[in-house]
Amino acid sequence: KLRIAAIALAIILLLVVMGQNWGTVTTRILMMEFTMPQALLSLFNFLLGIAVGVLVAFLRPWRKAKD
Repeated sequence: KLRIAAIALAIILLLVVMGQNWGTVTTRILMMEFTMPQALLSLFNFLLGIAVGVLVAFLRPWRKAKD
């Protein structure tokens, strides 16, 4: 139940941040310029962070294997 509450809180906070940041920003990635709403950039960073966290959790080499 705590995990569900934490996920729900993270999603609610994400929606609040996205709702307040609809201004357009220009971002440079690998010498290319992208113009997008700041809310979309925040969503992209959030999803990228989740993906990296999941990959690290499943592929971490320092975890001891169960016998």
